[in-house]
Amino acid sequence: MRKFLFIVAFIIAALAGIWFAPAPVICSWDFHNSLWGPANMVLHGLTPYTFHPPYSPPYWPVPAVWMPQSIGAFIWLGMLPCSIASKLWFVVEIGGLLAVVWILAGRRLPSRGLFAASLLLIFLFPPLYYHFLLGQYAILFLTLVLLVVYVPGIWIATSLILAIALAKPQLGILVYPGILIWVWRTRGTGAMFRLFIFTVLSVTLLTLPLFFGYPAWPNDFLYVTTSNLGKPWELPTLYVLLTVGLGRTGFIIWLSLFLAVACLCMWLWLKRDAKIAVLISLALTPVVTTYASSWDFVLLLPALIGLLLHVKTTFARVMLVGGAFLLDIIIIATRWHNDISDGSQWWIPLALLIIMAMGLWSERWAVRDKKPATMP
Repeated sequence: MRKFLFIVAFIIAALAGIWFAPAPVICSWDFHNSLWGPANMVLHGLTPYTFHPPYSPPYWPVPAVWMPQSIGAFIWLGMLPCSIASKLWFVVEIGGLLAVVWILAGRRLPSRGLFAASLLLIFLFPPLYYHFLLGQYAILFLTLVLLVVYVPGIWIATSLILAIALAKPQLGILVYPGILIWVWRTRGTGAMFRLFIFTVLSVTLLTLPLFFGYPAWPNDFLYVTTSNLGKPWELPTLYVLLTVGLGRTGFIIWLSLFLAVACLCMWLWLKRDAKIAVLISLALTPVVTTYASSWDFVLLLPALIGLLLHVKTTFARVMLVGGAFLLDIIIIATRWHNDISDGSQWWIPLALLIIMAMGLWSERWAVRDKKPATMP
């Protein structure tokens, strides 16, 4: 009971600090331009998808790039001042991270030591701060996906939850097909098709507010989206790195890697526990997806926290925590007083995956070393 009260007091204090903190001047940049701004414009009968919304600086295009179901799902945020809406979004993100720890601990509170270590691993991870600064979507995505897999009672709302999560579909490139395979394996072909159809219907339902506010939005959405995807963004993905550096050869290398990773993940969803499959799929997504930024590296955090909570040896936990802290220091050192491109951060997911692999290996090594010797 004391542990529960301690954690509740911590959460209340953290959320109160968020609420009373001054709002960012740019009101969480991506949140402002891709969610709050478009929702506010729909409520005023304007198109949510344009390169030059009323709030954009002169000659500086700031189009909405998130999928339309996110605007429909959070249309109510457009009724609020952006300073309040951005704080609510921040509270949702913090709450999502705390929910992730709770979910991965078996929907119960971990020990205070593991809880503190989990929070340190999460909040010392530098890409998380870019996520917060921009008001990005990946935390909501991973929280919703983990709810679907880890909380059985939420099945009735799975299609709606996945529809909201897939507002950034590039983040679900491994997870959503895996969930379909998992449903097929455990509930049958009919359930899989129903989930797919109801997810599509849920996406359609969530776009109704856009049709009521500005019926002609689909043409603007297609124009803005295709124009944005056609720009040569310097993204920290192997797809961009290899195709830009090696051309067709690089594309073939990336495609081979993507197919290998996709096959591995689908095999995990088909043969192993879905709770493990979803963590590995999330962690591998930033490596093989075509479109991601450094703030999307938060998709690796559930695998890191899940491993920390479930390894049994102190040696393995030290390897995980120490390796993650060393990685954080290296990331901060490379950025300290340096204006570096986001594309140069491509190595971070690979490094964190290596750290997790070393932690898992050290767990198995320590357990094997403790086994009593046997006669040859």
